[in-house]
Amino acid sequence: MRHDEGNLILGTKKFQEKTKRWKVTLLQKKFIHDNFVDKKKLDLKKKITLNRNCPNCKKSKNFLLFSKDFFKYKKCEKCSLVYVSPVLKENEIIKMYKILHILILGENPIYKLNISLSS
Repeated sequence: MRHDEGNLILGTKKFQEKTKRWKVTLLQKKFIHDNFVDKKKLDLKKKITLNRNCPNCKKSKNFLLFSKDFFKYKKCEKCSLVYVSPVLKENEIIKMYKILHILILGENPIYKLNISLSS
């Protein structure tokens, strides 16, 4: 049994089935691609992202380690922390989770849904 993911009591497969985590991951990737990616540049849209310095030491010197799902993983040259930059703006993350909540659970969340997606 893998210990890096899922619930140790249920096991990964049952945990994924009970929590629908696999569905969240697939929908989240599709949602990000459909709404946050500049299709011409194959990169995250600039107006919905924030560049950031190292969250640990606050230095701006870094280098790109790799990219995954349009997110860039960078390594700080001073403290060696690996972090993502740029990141989605907070309001964009909130929009994404509001929509995913409805798509996955098929119901309206407690808060009123008032979303206009960035173009």
